Amino acid sequence: MRANSLVGTLVPGALLAAVPIPTDPAIAAGEAFEQASVTVTRSDASHDQPAVDVWDLLAFRQCHLKLIVENARLDAAASVKVLLQTNTAIERSDWRTVGEARFVQGVNATPLVFYSDVRTEAEVPLLRHVRWSVLFETDTPSQFVTFAISAVCRE
Repeated sequence: MRANSLVGTLVPGALLAAVPIPTDPAIAAGEAFEQASVTVTRSDASHDQPAVDVWDLLAFRQCHLKLIVENARLDAAASVKVLLQTNTAIERSDWRTVGEARFVQGVNATPLVFYSDVRTEAEVPLLRHVRWSVLFETDTPSQFVTFAISAVCRE
């Protein structure tokens, strides 16, 4: 399997302790990945992960994903969504959401943790690539969200 990269900080085979081990022993025996903190500032309504940094998970049939919203500054009562999406090819536009974290200013506290289990045989299946996408609700340019993603994947 070729080395993956996600914003230059993906660490295959390491940091297993940073990801809570799922109760499913088949997943627990998998390979660990991590993306350190990413901060996205609202310059557009949505931001997709750069194509060169998308995870290539062709070798895996299932992944246990953990998304942590570490920090956010939004307008009062505004929200931001961090989506985990999958697709067969990076250049396609029909990415399918497999996990979503919604942070609402004044309602949620950080860190806010979300989990998603994705399998190739699910209704929304794990496809070859996984990326993040951020959607801001309002257009104030000083807004930002900081998040991290980790995964344990199994062949």
